[in-house]
Amino acid sequence: LVILELACAMMLLAGAGLFGKSLYFLLRAGIGLQPDHLAIMDVLLPMSTYKSDPQTLAVSRQIVDSVQALPGVQSVGFASLGIPMSGNGNTTWFRIIGRPWHGEHNETPERDVSPRYFATLGAKLVEGRHFSDAEDSSKPQVAIVNRAFVRHYFPNEDPIGKQLTHLSKVDPIEIVGVVENIREGPLDIAIPPVLYIPFAQSVDRYFSLVVRTSQDEHSLIPALRAAVHRIDPGIVPIGGTTMVDRINDSQSA
Repeated sequence: LVILELACAMMLLAGAGLFGKSLYFLLRAGIGLQPDHLAIMDVLLPMSTYKSDPQTLAVSRQIVDSVQALPGVQSVGFASLGIPMSGNGNTTWFRIIGRPWHGEHNETPERDVSPRYFATLGAKLVEGRHFSDAEDSSKPQVAIVNRAFVRHYFPNEDPIGKQLTHLSKVDPIEIVGVVENIREGPLDIAIPPVLYIPFAQSVDRYFSLVVRTSQDEHSLIPALRAAVHRIDPGIVPIGGTTMVDRINDSQSA
């Protein structure tokens, strides 16, 4: 009986050790951003008012200016098609210009982001440059990719200057920057290659604000709603939380 009890105890101890080790690495998984002092809120623009891309783009910039003027706000960015810890989101099919192509589909998550998005998250630019405010639909298309994208598609090449194209289009998209991997989806899955496009070149009426503040981020959320409604009472602010809470409340955490 004693031998059996000791054997069971050793098995439980080994299992607990392995579980503890896995949990240790999971909770310390790199997320590629600085989550503290970061508030987030979704925004929906009514279609009846904002029917065109120029209207949508103009009001998105007004919202940024209104939020930027709030006390304690240090930086404001926004993105459509999802933000960190929200899932891998929408994907796009593309091919690499200059390489043999036989109709195969390279599929990767896409995020459409504002010029200050990465700086607001505290994400590290590894190579190249950020987007500029001037890069809209009238300018040549550009993209930023993450390290995982480079590792998968350009393992022995410099990606800066390389060109892609969506399968449904012929216009080239030039890679102008590389960012550190951002944890777009759950903590317990591998970070996939991600393609970031300027919001002004892929406008959407639904997007997510990310706001960095020097004050308590929880107290900023009501002010964010008010700042949006000052622009237009018909604009719908949705939710409102902090990046730390989003991470802590996620199923994988």
